[in-house]
Amino acid sequence: MWIEFSATQLREIPKILDLIIILDPLTLTSTFSRLAIGAQGPSLALTMEVEPFQFVATLSGHEQDIRSVNSLDDGTIITGSRDSTVRLWKRVEDSPETPYACTSTLMGHTHYVGAVAPGPDGGVASGSNDKHVIEWDTAGSVPKRVLEGHTDTISCVATCASSGLLLSASWDKTTRVWKEVK
Repeated sequence: MWIEFSATQLREIPKILDLIIILDPLTLTSTFSRLAIGAQGPSLALTMEVEPFQFVATLSGHEQDIRSVNSLDDGTIITGSRDSTVRLWKRVEDSPETPYACTSTLMGHTHYVGAVAPGPDGGVASGSNDKHVIEWDTAGSVPKRVLEGHTDTISCVATCASSGLLLSASWDKTTRVWKEVK
């Protein structure tokens, strides 16, 4: 039996099928137009109409496992690793063998980096197990600011594009809002 749901109806699926489905309805509506769920006995099948993805590249260079990934508006990929570094990867034109190259290794954290994000003014921000948020001077590959105040691991960082605020969340059960003082 196949039942099709619109993105609006998708919000009701957990109630209908008594399931927990972790999907972002906002992303869902912009990512694909149709979702079909089929059930036969205890089995559940999920199919989506989406544009196909193709594997493009492997980014290698960190000394330990990568804990976070994000990207900048210009296509630069940001990675954060258990090796305590943040790396920036830029697309290499006309190089099918290595389509991305590490252009910067940002060192300043003293423990693994679990969160990376675009920072205010188009820069990079990172959060770490060292309880610090760092806003990076990517041109010089050095910390621009080290923000202290959390008392436990930083779990995520984000920037509010409209206000330029830097946001951080931590295992200390707090979210901090950071504003540049001019």
